Amino acid sequence: MQRAPFPFLAGLVLAVAMATPAGAGWLAATATVATDYRFRGVSQSDGHPVAQLTLEADLGGDLAAGAFVSPVDFDDGSTSFETDLYLMKGFSIGRTDLSLAAIYYAYPDHRLRAGESRYSAAEITLDASRSWGPATAHASLAWSPAYTSGKGEELYASAGLSLRLAREVVADANAGYQWTARIDRFTPASSGYEHWDAGLRADWNPFAADLRIFGTSLSGPACAATQGDARWCGTTVVLSVSYDLASLAR
Repeated sequence: MQRAPFPFLAGLVLAVAMATPAGAGWLAATATVATDYRFRGVSQSDGHPVAQLTLEADLGGDLAAGAFVSPVDFDDGSTSFETDLYLMKGFSIGRTDLSLAAIYYAYPDHRLRAGESRYSAAEITLDASRSWGPATAHASLAWSPAYTSGKGEELYASAGLSLRLAREVVADANAGYQWTARIDRFTPASSGYEHWDAGLRADWNPFAADLRIFGTSLSGPACAATQGDARWCGTTVVLSVSYDLASLAR
């Protein structure tokens, strides 16, 4: 398993803390250990366990800024970690909560080789959710003009439903569709696939645990052709455990 360097993580924590305006509502920090890092159904860690960090700062006026850091393993000989930075604005329409976000997916130690495209990409997302008693429905849309690895324009849509079974336990299921204009910079054919996941999450503050099954519509050969490895898209179960680091300061 490749690991994000500790000095980088420590520097990121310090930078977000220093950037938080005086009087901001909160600074959230969560450490997570997971048996795999799955993004939209596809493994980003070659099926290996990861240790991740999420930071989020309230900037006031329903604005929040955050960062996510995780090891990755793309079998490319160089890229060892991902850093996502985002700015998010929350608002409501009636009983529906919405958030609009700009996200930058960065891979700081990715070394471009001949014929390769940059992994880093920017994306705009719109999320919506609405609750009825213990049930919550949510949906997401995302768009990028130039998605990762030379895939061109990207569109993404997902929807899901969660149900609170007890005060500490929530069950949920989600499904999404990812489309890109190209498979890569040399293959102009468009590419698309479905993914799904379902799981249970239990919260015992400051700890949380999530047990989830992931799957995609991609066969082994299709996964190798569009994602990079035949093993990254298969159905799998992932266990993650999180700790609320902000609880240490309370």
